[in-house]
Amino acid sequence: MTAAKTKTVPDIVVTLDLGASRTKAIAQQFGNAAPVVVSMEPELADISSESVKDLNSEGIPENSCWVEVPGVDHFAVGYLARTRFGGISQLRDLKYELAVPKIAGVLWVLQQKLGLAARFSVSMSLLLPPGEVSQHDKVLLLSKLAASLAKFDTPSGQLRVKIVDFELMPEGGGVFGYRVGQLGADYKQKTIALVMLGYRNASCFICDRGNLKPGTSSDLGMFWMVNNFVGRAKGGLSRDDLQVVQALVGAGANGNLEVLQGLSRKRSANDIRIDGEAFAAAARISRDEYARAVVRWIKSLAPTELDEAILTGGTAEYVAPELDAYFAKEGITVIWNGGVMVSPDLLAGESLSRYADAWSLHAKSFERFSAKYKIPTFSNPTPSVAAKKASNVAVNNSPERNDVSDGNNTSTSNGNSAKKQITKYVRPKDFIEMPDKL
Repeated sequence: MTAAKTKTVPDIVVTLDLGASRTKAIAQQFGNAAPVVVSMEPELADISSESVKDLNSEGIPENSCWVEVPGVDHFAVGYLARTRFGGISQLRDLKYELAVPKIAGVLWVLQQKLGLAARFSVSMSLLLPPGEVSQHDKVLLLSKLAASLAKFDTPSGQLRVKIVDFELMPEGGGVFGYRVGQLGADYKQKTIALVMLGYRNASCFICDRGNLKPGTSSDLGMFWMVNNFVGRAKGGLSRDDLQVVQALVGAGANGNLEVLQGLSRKRSANDIRIDGEAFAAAARISRDEYARAVVRWIKSLAPTELDEAILTGGTAEYVAPELDAYFAKEGITVIWNGGVMVSPDLLAGESLSRYADAWSLHAKSFERFSAKYKIPTFSNPTPSVAAKKASNVAVNNSPERNDVSDGNNTSTSNGNSAKKQITKYVRPKDFIEMPDKL
């Protein structure tokens, strides 16, 4: 009699969001382990094997990460790529094309932080823009990842990683699934739009009375605004300088002069003030043009009879007043971040809007994989995602919302922030699964 084949239990469950402003990952071991968050700069730089020999891997893993992609090249990832090798975000490339070295880098960081062996296995969920998600993409990317991760070099030596489970999901899928789960069967009576604004992309998809339509992506992310501002402001500013987007966010809707003059490269106080005035004027008109472009784009996609709009993504917070005003005028309820709430203690000081999608997807994936491998969960092994039903009253009128765009590393509490206590995730009834065809 042939013995029954047992399933190999993966060492960790990993959810990745390869954002254009941050690479975000949530990892968790089965059982009673708490989730671990990894946040890295988005830059990549191809480097030679000779350059690798000169690197010092001291410091935290996130800041000293490089990996080999067998048969391709070595890559500095994140902070090391930016500060040592002039790495760039490569916003014109598909996230799909940049996925392999970024994922390899994150897995090395997790191996170091969790103390995993040099050989380990993962159940992986990956968020990509709707236009980069298909069954063909999934098969091809999994094939590339499997080949590259089977044996690759890192600062600590060679790693061997096996992908046991692999999910490819459209950005917004986690937040949307959570909101539909809150609504239950009611979602079949509603027409819902989800709009996600990140640093590079703006994505939108519509669920019309239970019928999910293919998603649409555009280039109307925060980078559009930054590019417009730099072109108008002059002053030797660079669209690739992170201080630019941080200043724009800090300056707010009115283009605070004191904040923006910090971008000046002049020396005299008078010249700096003149630059600040020019930058403030450029910021105000660029923001107005950007907000109008986003609203115009949403109007072109949303049906006339729209019951509610789910808004998420760090850049959505940047133009929240303009979005709130538009939807209020149209009489459409706004649900920020789909009602997802995560404890600020788990976000390492970053904005909820930047993590809501990955958190909600990770909670769902972790629950499913735990059930698949028949591993019980204890106390609070999953991220804190609100189980209570969201109010139909939009939280967009909260005066406390000051979340930053997806291009800034700073955040403050807002009307969507979770309470301090961490509650166990409860998968809402009728949680909708997002198809690959989206």
